[in-house]
Amino acid sequence: LFEKPIALNYLEAKKIYQFSKKNKAKSFIALNRRQFDSTKNLLKILKKYKEKRIVIVNDQEDQFKAKKNGNPKKITDNWMYANSIHIIDYFKLLCRGKIKKITLINKWKKYEISFFSAKIEFTSGDIGFYNCIWNSPSFWSVNVNIKKYNFELKPLEKLVTLDPFFNKKVISNKNNFEKKFKPGIYSQALEAIKAVKCQKHNLASLKDNLETVHLISKLYNR
Repeated sequence: LFEKPIALNYLEAKKIYQFSKKNKAKSFIALNRRQFDSTKNLLKILKKYKEKRIVIVNDQEDQFKAKKNGNPKKITDNWMYANSIHIIDYFKLLCRGKIKKITLINKWKKYEISFFSAKIEFTSGDIGFYNCIWNSPSFWSVNVNIKKYNFELKPLEKLVTLDPFFNKKVISNKNNFEKKFKPGIYSQALEAIKAVKCQKHNLASLKDNLETVHLISKLYNR
């Protein structure tokens, strides 16, 4: 079970995936946001609806802070692989089909205060919008719109629904361990135990990781 980032870029991640596949290794990536109760509840609710989705992912990254915290420059230069992967991974979870087209709206500027934005179109008809504030304060959030409902993760650990009458409802987390430990970690540990026992589990595979890393490389052209 690898901590992210498993590689500094897409090509490195691809080589690791191919090596793992060749050697039939049981390798997984620790994307603990997938294990949040809020994330799992959202996925469960969305299964009921077949219509197209608009998914808005808001990111915030700070290369200066990452460097100040002791990360090597080769990591902070590729900070989108090291940290943004957690939030960009939501497109793989929430958008169906394959990526058909990516339109860059604002370009990323390394080690500058900048606003990066892109539109991602999927073969299913789902549309994703990715926004990231670089080197300036902001919040992480995920918003999913379908015809009559809106779902929001803000913070990511909290799921709020909005119905056609604009009534808000907070979907409570049933897992008390979400409060006792860092969110998602306990559930991730349980899934890791299942993987060791060759039981069905929902850990992110290196293939899952590679697909998200590939999207990052397309967005940031790195």
